[in-house]
Amino acid sequence: MNYPFRVNDILDPLSGKVVFGEPNARFTTYCIDSRYAVKDSLFVPLMGQKRDGHNFILDAFQNGATAALVRSGHHLVGEVLRVLEDSRSYVSADTAHEVTAIEVRHTLVALQKLASWFRRQFDQLSVVGITGSVGKTQTKEMLLHILSGFRNAVGTDKNFNNEIGVPITLSKLRPDTECAVVEMAMRGRGEISLLSRIAQPTLCLITNTLGSHIGRLGSGAEVARAKAEIVDGMKAGNTLWLNLHDHNLATILHEIGNKRAVERGLELEFFDNSAAMQAAPQLPPLVIPGDDESAASPPPPDIKPSLWLEEVAYHGINGSSFALCTPKGRTTVELHAPGRGAVEDFSCAAALAHSLGLEYPDIAKCARSIEPTPQRLVPYELKPGVVLIDDTYNSSPASTQDAIEILATLPKAARLVVILGDMLELGKFETLLHRQIAKQVYHLPPSLVIGIGPRMSALREVPVPENFELAWFHGQSEEDEKVAQGFPPAYQPENYGERGEMVDDYTVERVADRVFQELEKDNKETAILVKGSRALHLERLVTRLLSHYGKEEQIL
Repeated sequence: MNYPFRVNDILDPLSGKVVFGEPNARFTTYCIDSRYAVKDSLFVPLMGQKRDGHNFILDAFQNGATAALVRSGHHLVGEVLRVLEDSRSYVSADTAHEVTAIEVRHTLVALQKLASWFRRQFDQLSVVGITGSVGKTQTKEMLLHILSGFRNAVGTDKNFNNEIGVPITLSKLRPDTECAVVEMAMRGRGEISLLSRIAQPTLCLITNTLGSHIGRLGSGAEVARAKAEIVDGMKAGNTLWLNLHDHNLATILHEIGNKRAVERGLELEFFDNSAAMQAAPQLPPLVIPGDDESAASPPPPDIKPSLWLEEVAYHGINGSSFALCTPKGRTTVELHAPGRGAVEDFSCAAALAHSLGLEYPDIAKCARSIEPTPQRLVPYELKPGVVLIDDTYNSSPASTQDAIEILATLPKAARLVVILGDMLELGKFETLLHRQIAKQVYHLPPSLVIGIGPRMSALREVPVPENFELAWFHGQSEEDEKVAQGFPPAYQPENYGERGEMVDDYTVERVADRVFQELEKDNKETAILVKGSRALHLERLVTRLLSHYGKEEQIL
């Protein structure tokens, strides 16, 4: 590997041509934000709905970038080139001669081609690909935490897991990097395939295939087919971990078989974390439509897991304990992150870490210092005896069930306040799935349930038990006023929540006031859960509750 790289090295892969500067200009990394351009970086200007990166090319050069891509025919390219030609003083004199502009047909496509080329330069690197309906971000964070003491590893920031985020993750690679952990998400067929072909992972895992994105793809089985695309960028000798008790395992294996991945040398390993579900509180069933749709044959009965769980015990918001088991032995784990999902995600992270050469006792030691991921089942003490559980990062039927299960593990004498916002991207199944969640909530039983959003009106559409209060807010105050006057709740198209913030500030205040009224009744021990899809931005409600008690500095 010739490092730093030369602009000339990427002209063929990107089908680009130098329109200013020298093809021998060198770069060590790339970026899409001019504020993060550093010395010897390559700037890729993307065109978005609100901003056009071409407006910031000169800023990137000023901050140290030695090269930039430009889109062929873009109206700003001529102006940029004139500035570079006529006023080299815009950049510092000692680096002006190194500034290079490369013309490409489409900068987003070029970014993806650049990332794929960049990845190939580090051919001895272990790249871990993680996908799944639920748990991929927490699995990624747990794996990075485990690796931090043993490997020089880089990984996906936050949830930068799409066609832009994966290339940005790969920009972190350096000659001393030993491992990259890449989270891969999708909204439709073909997207995981693209991300896999960009990242070219050597080790992959599919956490599960549950109800996320079912509204776009139509069934759980179709979600499974989309997740199976992760093998498209893998090669002979690479390993894919699969969930032995995933409802759609037969579909995944059938899809992998159609791709002839195993015939080409892909190795399959299986993990079994079903003991986590078996140990969880029993709630009314959550049925994901289409899970049993596949006509593919069931998995062979002789498949045995390489890793499984035993002796799972939940300790409410204080975490859990369990045993990681393999044919060679067992290792006890104490995990502080709460919830069934944390147990399942840690087992996934442990499987991947072991495949990377770590021993299970060392992996188990790392569990003690793992904290909840921000906005994912994070407990805060509002005041003595009152705990707020922040699970506002996102919401799906499966993750909502996980949160409800935590409440079910708390002492029966505790007062439970459940605040649920709409779950999005469920398409024609949204009414069915919201009603199933309503039944699970009522099974607790709660003291107060607050629904936010038009879909959460489903809380009123199933038999409501006695002895608790139910409140519902549309999320837009003017709509609440119409409902109060007797009009039916206004309904919105399925994708309306993707355009921005749905819940207005007045609704946040009204919900917070209702919670304060409940807490002022007595000093009873109380747990408050706040959960909703990302588009609702219910973290504002969490901030409001914490600030009321002077605890806002605790926010992760």
